[in-house]
Amino acid sequence: MPAKSGTEINGRISKLEQQENNLLKMSCRKFLIAVLVVPALMSGAISRSAKEEDPEVVEWREGELLTWDDFTGKPDAGSSYKALTSAEILFSSATYKDSAVIEITCLFIKNASWTKNRNSEKLLRHEQVHFDIAELISRKLRRECAYQRPRSSREATARFQELYNTYTGKLWDDLNGQYDKETGHSILTEKQLEWELKISEDLKQLDNYASPKVVVVF
Repeated sequence: MPAKSGTEINGRISKLEQQENNLLKMSCRKFLIAVLVVPALMSGAISRSAKEEDPEVVEWREGELLTWDDFTGKPDAGSSYKALTSAEILFSSATYKDSAVIEITCLFIKNASWTKNRNSEKLLRHEQVHFDIAELISRKLRRECAYQRPRSSREATARFQELYNTYTGKLWDDLNGQYDKETGHSILTEKQLEWELKISEDLKQLDNYASPKVVVVF
């Protein structure tokens, strides 16, 4: 059975125009599924409002790992999948006359994530790497935004929207798809360990973009 993938990117943009200040907000969520027998990937995205101190989300932080207690969603009894991880990248930017302050946050959504096997550390590590991949995409997006030199707040908003769609779309899907294919959704132990090391090293190389906030000067 071939791997399945689906992408539905919903970017919700709200603009607050007050003098020369614009606010751009976007949200993209991916559902990453570990399969029971046949490797498969299902991914999608839905809009979601960011909430301060939301008990149903875990923000990605260095050295803090997921536990099965974070997977509070109800498993699909009719599904053959072992676990599902829901990760989300939130993007907001306040643009001014000569600068923009960007915040890109990587989140794990507890009540949309579930597992049928709370005893498998191997499976949990596999899900952790999916969350780490979301942070890696976030860092790449932060770096790309930092490189931008738009000539106006209007141009900045358009560029940020385009970059967000690119990084949270095909690039994110492709990396997750490659990961699941090569590791057999955690079944291939050696490949799983290789990917854990690879993503860890990739994150270290982008350590300069670990902070969610980026300032872009026009």
